[in-house]
Amino acid sequence: MGNNTETPITRTIYILKIRKYGEEDEIFLNASEEEAEAIVKPYFIDCTFNEEVRAALEAAKTIDQVDEILMDKEIGYFDIYTQDVTFKD
Repeated sequence: MGNNTETPITRTIYILKIRKYGEEDEIFLNASEEEAEAIVKPYFIDCTFNEEVRAALEAAKTIDQVDEILMDKEIGYFDIYTQDVTFKD
């Protein structure tokens, strides 16, 4: 048996659950909330063929503005939440 004297390390991960309406959820694990938020806007810009919606998403300055466009135009949704994960040697 190994000597397990190492102290477990707990880290918080940011989980992004995202999907286009009518599709399956995709999950992204991130080290920070900013990393998770940075995925959202390009994700939906890349899957949107409506030029008006694409322009609105590109012009959005905050994650709340992106969320409002997604809900208003029924494009998709996302959720960011945290989970503590403990790593043991």
